[in-house]
Amino acid sequence: LFSDIKGFTAIAEKLSPVELVEGLNSYHSAMYEVVDSHGGVLDKFMGDGIMVVFIPRGDRDNSALRSVRCAIDMTERISNLQEEWQERGLGELVVRIGVQSGEVISGSIGASMRRDYTVLGDSVNVASRLEGQAPDGGILIGDQTYAQVASHIEADVLEPIAVKNRSEPVQCYVVTGEKPPID
Repeated sequence: LFSDIKGFTAIAEKLSPVELVEGLNSYHSAMYEVVDSHGGVLDKFMGDGIMVVFIPRGDRDNSALRSVRCAIDMTERISNLQEEWQERGLGELVVRIGVQSGEVISGSIGASMRRDYTVLGDSVNVASRLEGQAPDGGILIGDQTYAQVASHIEADVLEPIAVKNRSEPVQCYVVTGEKPPID
C-alpha cells in the first residue's frame, strides 16, 4: 500500500517548517494508528508518503483484504482530519492510495554503511504507480489485489493503464466501498 498527499509541495511552500512538521506528524500518527489496527507493517514514511506492507498471517489470512480495508479506513480517518487541517491553515487534505498484491523479497537494502529494511518486487513498483494514478481521495487497486478481494469489496473496473517502465499494462479498479457481509 502506498499513499501520498496531493499537492503537498504547494502546501509546504505556504507554511513554516515547524507548522509543516506538526501537521505532517499529526497526519502520520493518525495513519499509523489505522495501519496498525489492520496489522500492516509500516515500511517507511517518505515525506508526505507512506509505504505499508501486509504480510500474510497464515494460510487463512487474506492480507489483500486487510490492505484494502486499511485503505478504506485511512480515507475515512482523513475526512476526520480535514477540519484540523483547515483550522491549522494547512489547506485541503486530499490523499491518493494505491494497492497491489504479490510476491516480494524483503531485507536490508542500501549502502555498506547504511541500510534500511524494505521490500522489493514488481508488486511494490505497481502499487507505487497505482497511487500516482489514483483519483483524488480515492483508492486504486491492481488486478492481483482485486482477485483476492472481489467477494468483499465493491469496485469499478477501469481500462488497463500503462505503468511507467513496465512492459505490460495493469488492470485496475477504483474501490467504491465494502460489500455487506453475507449471513
